[in-house]
Amino acid sequence: MKIENYLVPLAYEISKKVFEGKMKLKEGKQIIVGENKMNPNSAADYINNFKYLLQGKRFTRTLNYFSMDYFLSNIYRDYGRMGLSNSINALKKHKDYYEGQQNVTMRKMRQLVNKYHDFNLTSNDVDFQNEIISKIKETNVSKNELIKQLISY
Repeated sequence: MKIENYLVPLAYEISKKVFEGKMKLKEGKQIIVGENKMNPNSAADYINNFKYLLQGKRFTRTLNYFSMDYFLSNIYRDYGRMGLSNSINALKKHKDYYEGQQNVTMRKMRQLVNKYHDFNLTSNDVDFQNEIISKIKETNVSKNELIKQLISY
């Protein structure tokens, strides 16, 4: 059964709720499956892959390009650079595993790794953030005063 693109945002939101402990896996699967919109095993794959992406762990069940792209962009939005960094690492592990098992080249997944690699943490960003923190600490301004100053700008 082909996974329709319109189901991917629902699968993402449900996967997120299950990951964050706001919903049980069984309940999440039932919602995604709905009235036979998706196979229950596929629904479980979406939920489990989300967890593995955020944990940076290898997963063995493949999502289509649209789904993976949607998941990565929204993980970046919801969990920041560290969430995306873990997800890129998990996708690399998945790609390496799958290519080794199936003797294929996962071109689309390689494209996604390259696309999102630029969002990954870089030393320049970390250095810049540390410099800002250092300057703020030197001023001895309270958090509330800093907030007032930022609002006034």
